[in-house]
Amino acid sequence: MNGNTEESCTGHKSCQELYDAGVVFSGIYTICPIRTCNQVLTYCDMTSDGGKWTVFLSRDADHSDQEHFNRTWDEYKEGFGACDQEYWLGNEILYNLTNDKPHELRIEGTDEGGVTKWAVYGEFKVASEENNYQVTISGYDPSSTMGNLLTPIQDLANLNGMEFSTMDEDNDNFAGGSCAKFYNNGGGFWYNGCSFIGPTNNADVLCYFWNTGVAGPVILKKLKMSIRPV
Repeated sequence: MNGNTEESCTGHKSCQELYDAGVVFSGIYTICPIRTCNQVLTYCDMTSDGGKWTVFLSRDADHSDQEHFNRTWDEYKEGFGACDQEYWLGNEILYNLTNDKPHELRIEGTDEGGVTKWAVYGEFKVASEENNYQVTISGYDPSSTMGNLLTPIQDLANLNGMEFSTMDEDNDNFAGGSCAKFYNNGGGFWYNGCSFIGPTNNADVLCYFWNTGVAGPVILKKLKMSIRPV
């Protein structure tokens, strides 16, 4: 995925470790999230809300060469794309990072009108592949400018505790079919039945309740999902 090297990792495990070592500018850096595996390139956000964020999903409609997110289980496991454009870092990497120490999650989106909003969740953890990369999400920050898209009170839109689903592995709770395959154009995510946001939709990234109290979908021009140790 996006520039892995063949040598074993001996460097910094995350963007937080890079920041603590004196790297304070946002950009593309090499991290070693799994010490015995190859090095990985990722984008480090060193400025938003104190910095130290490891970006694991990037969507940007401004890029002429759009990434395809209708991918298989194994591709979402390993990661794909280019971190100077659009990419998914990889579920195995997320598992190793978030099980090493507690993490928080930040989502930042920009709509077609240029309005940017964000949301922070105090707890984010991804389980192992044996548990289908089940996610734990909680602690929505009520001061967030983006609504609670991931853990709302609506049961079938609450993603906490959901296993990961892809076009070839359906682990959601939607009785009408596969959220990934039929409703998000192959995009993998922790769907329930399905969700208020389609961050890996292979077409437009749709976000419901972007505007408070308005259920209709809004197309997001840019989207980032990032994690950092608490």
